[in-house]
Amino acid sequence: MVNLGTALLTGGGFGFLLDRAKTDVPLAITEQMAMHHFTMMRMFLGASATSLLVMAVLHATGIKERVPRGGLALGLGKCGGYGANMLGGTLLGSGMALTGSCPGTVWAQVGAGLPYVVHIIAGGMLATLVVGYLEKGLLEKLPNYQKRGEPKALDQMLKIPYPAVAVGMATVMMAVIKVVEVYFPWKVSSALWLAPGAGLASFPPTLHSAAWDPLVAGVLLGLLQVPAILTNGAGLGASAGWVYAAGMAAKTCDQKCEEHAPYFTRTRSIWQAVAALGMVCGGFISNYYASASVVGPVLSAKAAVGVGSAASAFCGGFLLLLGSRIANGCTSGHGLTGMATLSIGSFITVACMFAGGILTKLFL
Repeated sequence: MVNLGTALLTGGGFGFLLDRAKTDVPLAITEQMAMHHFTMMRMFLGASATSLLVMAVLHATGIKERVPRGGLALGLGKCGGYGANMLGGTLLGSGMALTGSCPGTVWAQVGAGLPYVVHIIAGGMLATLVVGYLEKGLLEKLPNYQKRGEPKALDQMLKIPYPAVAVGMATVMMAVIKVVEVYFPWKVSSALWLAPGAGLASFPPTLHSAAWDPLVAGVLLGLLQVPAILTNGAGLGASAGWVYAAGMAAKTCDQKCEEHAPYFTRTRSIWQAVAALGMVCGGFISNYYASASVVGPVLSAKAAVGVGSAASAFCGGFLLLLGSRIANGCTSGHGLTGMATLSIGSFITVACMFAGGILTKLFL
Protein backbone atom coordinates (compact mmCIF):
# COMPACT_ATOMS: atom_id res chain seq x y z
CA MET A 1 0.00 0.00 0.00
CA VAL A 2 2.90 2.35 0.74
CA ASN A 3 4.33 1.70 -2.74
CA LEU A 4 0.97 2.38 -4.38
CA GLY A 5 0.56 5.55 -2.34
CA THR A 6 3.96 6.67 -3.58
CA ALA A 7 2.89 5.78 -7.11
CA LEU A 8 -0.18 8.00 -6.77
CA LEU A 9 1.86 10.93 -5.43
CA THR A 10 4.66 10.47 -7.96
CA GLY A 11 2.15 10.31 -10.78
CA GLY A 12 0.45 13.39 -9.35
CA GLY A 13 3.72 15.28 -9.48
CA PHE A 14 4.36 14.04 -13.01
CA GLY A 15 0.97 15.20 -14.30
CA PHE A 16 1.18 18.48 -12.40
CA LEU A 17 4.57 19.35 -13.88
CA LEU A 18 3.59 18.40 -17.43
CA ASP A 19 0.64 20.76 -17.26
CA ARG A 20 2.55 23.47 -15.40
CA ALA A 21 5.04 23.62 -18.27
CA LYS A 22 2.16 23.27 -20.78
CA THR A 23 4.08 20.50 -22.50
CA ASP A 24 0.87 18.49 -22.29
CA VAL A 25 -0.71 20.88 -24.78
CA PRO A 26 -0.90 18.90 -28.06
CA LEU A 27 0.32 21.88 -30.06
CA ALA A 28 3.56 21.96 -28.03
CA ILE A 29 4.30 18.35 -28.99
CA THR A 30 3.29 18.59 -32.64
CA GLU A 31 5.29 21.81 -33.06
CA GLN A 32 8.29 20.02 -31.55
CA MET A 33 7.98 17.20 -34.07
CA ALA A 34 7.70 19.81 -36.83
CA MET A 35 10.94 21.33 -35.42
CA HIS A 36 9.30 24.75 -35.18
CA HIS A 37 9.29 25.15 -31.39
CA PHE A 38 11.35 23.44 -28.71
CA THR A 39 9.60 23.75 -25.35
CA MET A 40 9.00 19.98 -25.25
CA MET A 41 12.71 19.40 -25.91
CA ARG A 42 13.60 21.91 -23.18
CA MET A 43 11.58 19.98 -20.61
CA PHE A 44 12.61 16.56 -21.94
CA LEU A 45 16.34 17.32 -21.81
CA GLY A 46 16.00 18.94 -18.38
CA ALA A 47 14.24 15.84 -17.04
CA SER A 48 16.70 13.50 -18.80
CA ALA A 49 19.74 15.34 -17.43
CA THR A 50 18.33 15.28 -13.90
CA SER A 51 17.44 11.59 -14.25
CA LEU A 52 21.04 10.87 -15.22
CA LEU A 53 22.35 12.68 -12.15
CA VAL A 54 19.81 11.02 -9.84
CA MET A 55 20.67 7.57 -11.17
CA ALA A 56 24.40 8.27 -10.91
CA VAL A 57 24.12 9.42 -7.28
CA LEU A 58 22.00 6.43 -6.28
CA HIS A 59 24.48 4.11 -8.00
CA ALA A 60 27.63 5.76 -6.60
CA THR A 61 26.28 5.77 -3.03
CA GLY A 62 25.19 2.13 -3.23
CA ILE A 63 21.54 2.96 -2.60
CA LYS A 64 20.37 1.52 -5.93
CA GLU A 65 22.59 -0.08 -8.52
CA ARG A 66 22.20 1.09 -12.09
CA VAL A 67 21.05 -1.85 -14.23
CA PRO A 68 21.30 -1.32 -18.00
CA ARG A 69 19.05 -3.34 -20.27
CA GLY A 70 19.79 -5.12 -23.52
CA GLY A 71 18.21 -4.37 -26.85
CA LEU A 72 14.97 -5.95 -28.04
CA ALA A 73 14.97 -8.03 -31.20
CA LEU A 74 12.12 -8.03 -33.69
CA GLY A 75 12.88 -11.62 -34.55
CA LEU A 76 13.82 -11.13 -38.21
CA GLY A 77 17.57 -11.15 -37.67
CA LYS A 78 18.06 -7.90 -39.59
CA CYS A 79 18.73 -5.16 -37.04
CA GLY A 80 21.45 -6.46 -34.77
CA GLY A 81 19.07 -7.30 -31.95
CA TYR A 82 17.49 -3.83 -31.84
CA GLY A 83 14.67 -4.27 -34.35
CA ALA A 84 11.88 -3.91 -31.78
CA ASN A 85 13.52 -0.77 -30.41
CA MET A 86 13.69 0.71 -33.90
CA LEU A 87 10.19 -0.21 -35.07
CA GLY A 88 8.57 0.52 -31.73
CA GLY A 89 10.29 3.87 -31.37
CA THR A 90 9.35 4.92 -34.90
CA LEU A 91 5.67 4.02 -34.41
CA LEU A 92 5.63 5.77 -31.04
CA GLY A 93 7.02 8.96 -32.57
CA SER A 94 4.51 8.84 -35.39
CA GLY A 95 1.73 8.50 -32.83
CA MET A 96 3.07 11.50 -30.92
CA ALA A 97 3.00 13.61 -34.08
CA LEU A 98 -0.61 12.61 -34.78
CA THR A 99 -1.95 13.05 -31.24
CA GLY A 100 0.27 15.65 -29.60
CA SER A 101 0.47 13.19 -26.73
CA CYS A 102 2.31 10.14 -25.41
CA PRO A 103 1.38 7.16 -23.18
CA GLY A 104 2.01 9.17 -20.00
CA THR A 105 1.14 12.68 -21.12
CA VAL A 106 -2.39 11.68 -22.13
CA TRP A 107 -3.32 11.20 -18.46
CA ALA A 108 -2.27 14.77 -17.61
CA GLN A 109 -4.30 15.87 -20.63
CA VAL A 110 -7.34 14.08 -19.19
CA GLY A 111 -6.97 16.04 -15.94
CA ALA A 112 -6.47 19.30 -17.81
CA GLY A 113 -9.64 18.72 -19.82
CA LEU A 114 -7.95 18.81 -23.23
CA PRO A 115 -9.90 17.65 -26.31
CA TYR A 116 -9.78 14.25 -28.00
CA VAL A 117 -8.24 12.42 -25.03
CA VAL A 118 -11.04 9.83 -25.12
CA HIS A 119 -10.14 9.00 -28.72
CA ILE A 120 -6.43 8.73 -27.86
CA ILE A 121 -7.19 6.40 -24.95
CA ALA A 122 -9.55 4.29 -27.06
CA GLY A 123 -6.90 3.86 -29.75
CA GLY A 124 -4.25 3.10 -27.16
CA MET A 125 -6.37 0.50 -25.38
CA LEU A 126 -7.19 -1.21 -28.68
CA ALA A 127 -3.49 -1.36 -29.58
CA THR A 128 -2.59 -2.81 -26.18
CA LEU A 129 -5.27 -5.48 -26.56
CA VAL A 130 -4.05 -6.30 -30.08
CA VAL A 131 -0.44 -6.63 -28.89
CA GLY A 132 -1.53 -8.78 -25.96
CA TYR A 133 -3.55 -11.23 -28.02
CA LEU A 134 -1.13 -11.42 -30.96
CA GLU A 135 2.02 -11.97 -28.90
CA LYS A 136 1.48 -15.70 -28.35
CA GLY A 137 1.11 -16.35 -32.08
CA LEU A 138 4.03 -14.09 -32.94
CA LEU A 139 6.31 -16.01 -30.60
CA GLU A 140 5.32 -19.26 -32.32
CA LYS A 141 6.27 -17.85 -35.73
CA LEU A 142 9.15 -15.64 -34.57
CA PRO A 143 10.76 -17.27 -31.52
CA ASN A 144 13.17 -14.35 -31.10
CA TYR A 145 10.45 -11.68 -31.12
CA GLN A 146 11.22 -9.24 -28.28
CA LYS A 147 14.12 -11.41 -27.17
CA ARG A 148 16.33 -9.24 -25.00
CA GLY A 149 20.02 -9.22 -25.75
CA GLU A 150 22.93 -8.83 -23.38
CA PRO A 151 22.89 -5.55 -21.44
CA LYS A 152 24.84 -2.91 -23.33
CA ALA A 153 25.49 0.55 -21.94
CA LEU A 154 27.32 3.57 -23.32
CA ASP A 155 29.80 3.71 -20.44
CA GLN A 156 30.70 0.05 -20.98
CA MET A 157 31.39 0.71 -24.65
CA LEU A 158 33.51 3.76 -23.82
CA LYS A 159 35.18 1.95 -20.90
CA ILE A 160 34.62 4.98 -18.69
CA PRO A 161 33.01 4.78 -15.20
CA TYR A 162 29.23 5.16 -15.29
CA PRO A 163 29.03 8.24 -12.98
CA ALA A 164 31.54 10.12 -15.14
CA VAL A 165 29.65 9.43 -18.37
CA ALA A 166 26.33 10.27 -16.69
CA VAL A 167 27.60 13.65 -15.49
CA GLY A 168 29.16 14.34 -18.88
CA MET A 169 25.94 13.57 -20.73
CA ALA A 170 23.88 15.67 -18.33
CA THR A 171 26.27 18.56 -18.94
CA VAL A 172 25.93 18.18 -22.70
CA MET A 173 22.13 18.13 -22.42
CA MET A 174 22.12 21.34 -20.40
CA ALA A 175 24.45 22.94 -22.95
CA VAL A 176 22.07 21.97 -25.75
CA ILE A 177 19.21 23.58 -23.81
CA LYS A 178 21.25 26.77 -23.53
CA VAL A 179 22.01 26.88 -27.25
CA VAL A 180 18.43 26.12 -28.29
CA GLU A 181 17.14 28.89 -26.01
CA VAL A 182 19.22 31.43 -27.95
CA TYR A 183 17.42 30.66 -31.19
CA PHE A 184 14.06 29.42 -29.88
CA PRO A 185 13.22 31.27 -26.62
CA TRP A 186 10.72 29.26 -24.61
CA LYS A 187 8.63 32.32 -23.74
CA VAL A 188 8.15 33.14 -27.41
CA SER A 189 7.13 29.56 -28.14
CA SER A 190 4.81 29.30 -25.14
CA ALA A 191 2.99 32.44 -26.28
CA LEU A 192 1.78 30.45 -29.29
CA TRP A 193 -0.37 28.16 -27.13
CA LEU A 194 -1.24 30.49 -24.27
CA ALA A 195 -4.05 33.03 -24.41
CA PRO A 196 -3.12 36.74 -24.28
CA GLY A 197 -2.62 37.80 -20.68
CA ALA A 198 -1.67 34.35 -19.39
CA GLY A 199 1.33 34.78 -17.12
CA LEU A 200 4.65 32.96 -17.47
CA ALA A 201 6.89 32.18 -14.51
CA SER A 202 10.64 31.64 -14.89
CA PHE A 203 12.11 31.23 -11.41
CA PRO A 204 10.94 30.81 -8.76
CA PRO A 205 7.74 29.26 -10.17
CA THR A 206 4.43 30.07 -8.54
CA LEU A 207 1.05 28.36 -8.54
CA HIS A 208 -0.61 31.53 -9.75
CA SER A 209 1.04 31.63 -13.16
CA ALA A 210 -0.39 30.01 -16.26
CA ALA A 211 2.85 28.27 -17.19
CA TRP A 212 6.30 27.55 -15.81
CA ASP A 213 9.65 27.43 -17.53
CA PRO A 214 9.78 23.90 -19.04
CA LEU A 215 13.37 23.55 -17.84
CA VAL A 216 12.38 24.14 -14.21
CA ALA A 217 9.50 21.69 -14.57
CA GLY A 218 11.82 19.19 -16.26
CA VAL A 219 14.38 19.30 -13.45
CA LEU A 220 11.64 18.77 -10.87
CA LEU A 221 10.25 15.92 -12.97
CA GLY A 222 13.67 14.27 -13.06
CA LEU A 223 13.79 14.37 -9.26
CA LEU A 224 10.65 12.21 -9.22
CA GLN A 225 12.95 9.37 -10.26
CA VAL A 226 13.96 9.08 -6.60
CA PRO A 227 10.60 7.86 -5.24
CA ALA A 228 9.93 5.93 -8.45
CA ILE A 229 13.20 4.00 -8.33
CA LEU A 230 13.08 3.35 -4.59
CA THR A 231 9.49 2.05 -4.59
CA ASN A 232 8.96 0.72 -8.12
CA GLY A 233 12.53 -0.38 -8.68
CA ALA A 234 12.40 0.57 -12.35
CA GLY A 235 12.09 4.35 -12.47
CA LEU A 236 9.51 6.41 -14.30
CA GLY A 237 7.45 4.84 -17.07
CA ALA A 238 3.86 4.68 -18.27
CA SER A 239 3.09 2.11 -20.96
CA ALA A 240 3.10 -0.98 -18.71
CA GLY A 241 0.22 0.60 -16.80
CA TRP A 242 -1.81 0.36 -20.00
CA VAL A 243 -1.15 -3.38 -20.03
CA TYR A 244 -2.62 -3.65 -16.55
CA ALA A 245 -5.76 -1.76 -17.59
CA ALA A 246 -6.13 -3.67 -20.87
CA GLY A 247 -5.65 -6.97 -19.06
CA MET A 248 -8.41 -6.11 -16.59
CA ALA A 249 -10.71 -5.25 -19.50
CA ALA A 250 -9.80 -8.45 -21.34
CA LYS A 251 -10.55 -10.63 -18.33
CA THR A 252 -14.09 -9.28 -18.10
CA CYS A 253 -14.81 -10.52 -21.64
CA ASP A 254 -12.50 -13.53 -21.90
CA GLN A 255 -12.61 -16.12 -19.13
CA LYS A 256 -9.54 -17.82 -20.63
CA CYS A 257 -7.59 -14.59 -20.97
CA GLU A 258 -4.51 -15.93 -19.19
CA GLU A 259 -4.39 -18.83 -21.64
CA HIS A 260 -5.12 -16.79 -24.75
CA ALA A 261 -2.99 -13.77 -23.82
CA PRO A 262 -0.41 -14.50 -21.08
CA TYR A 263 1.19 -11.19 -22.06
CA PHE A 264 -1.26 -9.31 -19.84
CA THR A 265 -0.11 -10.98 -16.63
CA ARG A 266 3.59 -11.04 -17.52
CA THR A 267 4.23 -7.43 -18.50
CA ARG A 268 1.69 -5.40 -16.55
CA SER A 269 2.51 -2.83 -13.85
CA ILE A 270 -0.03 -1.86 -11.22
CA TRP A 271 2.45 0.79 -9.98
CA GLN A 272 2.31 2.54 -13.34
CA ALA A 273 -1.48 2.14 -13.51
CA VAL A 274 -1.88 3.89 -10.16
CA ALA A 275 0.65 6.53 -11.23
CA ALA A 276 -1.55 7.20 -14.28
CA LEU A 277 -4.44 7.97 -11.94
CA GLY A 278 -2.13 10.36 -10.12
CA MET A 279 -1.25 12.06 -13.40
CA VAL A 280 -4.92 12.76 -14.02
CA CYS A 281 -5.19 14.36 -10.58
CA GLY A 282 -1.97 16.32 -11.06
CA GLY A 283 -3.07 17.65 -14.43
CA PHE A 284 -6.41 18.69 -12.95
CA ILE A 285 -4.83 20.53 -10.00
CA SER A 286 -2.36 22.37 -12.23
CA ASN A 287 -5.07 23.39 -14.68
CA TYR A 288 -7.25 24.59 -11.80
CA TYR A 289 -4.57 26.98 -10.55
CA ALA A 290 -3.69 28.08 -14.09
CA SER A 291 -7.35 28.86 -14.83
CA ALA A 292 -7.65 30.79 -11.57
CA SER A 293 -4.66 32.95 -12.52
CA VAL A 294 -6.20 34.46 -15.65
CA VAL A 295 -9.43 36.12 -16.69
CA GLY A 296 -10.72 34.05 -19.57
CA PRO A 297 -9.17 30.96 -21.18
CA VAL A 298 -5.63 29.75 -20.47
CA LEU A 299 -4.95 28.39 -23.95
CA SER A 300 -4.99 30.22 -27.25
CA ALA A 301 -7.71 29.43 -29.76
CA LYS A 302 -5.20 27.49 -31.87
CA ALA A 303 -4.08 25.32 -28.95
CA ALA A 304 -7.54 24.77 -27.48
CA VAL A 305 -8.68 22.61 -30.41
CA GLY A 306 -6.00 19.98 -29.75
CA VAL A 307 -5.08 17.94 -32.83
CA GLY A 308 -8.42 18.96 -34.34
CA SER A 309 -9.43 15.50 -35.52
CA ALA A 310 -10.96 12.51 -33.76
CA ALA A 311 -9.57 10.21 -36.46
CA SER A 312 -6.03 11.54 -35.99
CA ALA A 313 -6.35 11.16 -32.21
CA PHE A 314 -7.63 7.58 -32.44
CA CYS A 315 -5.12 6.40 -35.04
CA GLY A 316 -2.30 8.20 -33.27
CA GLY A 317 -3.33 6.69 -29.94
CA PHE A 318 -3.19 3.26 -31.54
CA LEU A 319 0.34 3.93 -32.82
CA LEU A 320 1.45 5.32 -29.45
CA LEU A 321 0.74 2.10 -27.62
CA LEU A 322 1.57 -0.24 -30.47
CA GLY A 323 5.00 1.33 -30.66
CA SER A 324 5.64 1.59 -26.94
CA ARG A 325 4.63 -2.03 -26.33
CA ILE A 326 6.76 -3.32 -29.20
CA ALA A 327 9.71 -1.34 -27.81
CA ASN A 328 8.73 -2.28 -24.25
CA GLY A 329 8.81 1.32 -23.11
CA CYS A 330 7.60 4.82 -23.91
CA THR A 331 8.82 8.41 -23.85
CA SER A 332 9.46 8.32 -20.11
CA GLY A 333 10.43 4.65 -19.82
CA HIS A 334 13.13 4.88 -22.48
CA GLY A 335 13.69 8.63 -22.67
CA LEU A 336 14.05 9.30 -18.95
CA THR A 337 14.76 6.01 -17.17
CA GLY A 338 16.37 3.97 -19.95
CA MET A 339 18.71 6.73 -21.10
CA ALA A 340 19.59 7.43 -17.45
CA THR A 341 21.00 3.89 -17.26
CA LEU A 342 22.87 4.65 -20.53
CA SER A 343 21.23 1.62 -22.16
CA ILE A 344 22.02 1.55 -25.89
CA GLY A 345 18.56 0.18 -26.69
CA SER A 346 16.91 3.19 -25.09
CA PHE A 347 19.06 5.66 -27.05
CA ILE A 348 18.08 3.86 -30.25
CA THR A 349 14.39 3.89 -29.28
CA VAL A 350 14.40 7.62 -28.51
CA ALA A 351 16.30 8.46 -31.71
CA CYS A 352 13.76 6.48 -33.75
CA MET A 353 10.93 8.10 -31.80
CA PHE A 354 11.98 11.59 -32.86
CA ALA A 355 12.74 10.39 -36.39
CA GLY A 356 9.27 8.87 -36.66
CA GLY A 357 7.61 12.00 -35.33
CA ILE A 358 9.57 14.36 -37.55
CA LEU A 359 8.96 12.28 -40.69
CA THR A 360 5.24 12.02 -39.92
CA LYS A 361 4.95 15.80 -39.60
CA LEU A 362 7.01 16.23 -42.75
CA PHE A 363 4.75 14.09 -44.94
CA LEU A 364 1.34 14.79 -43.39
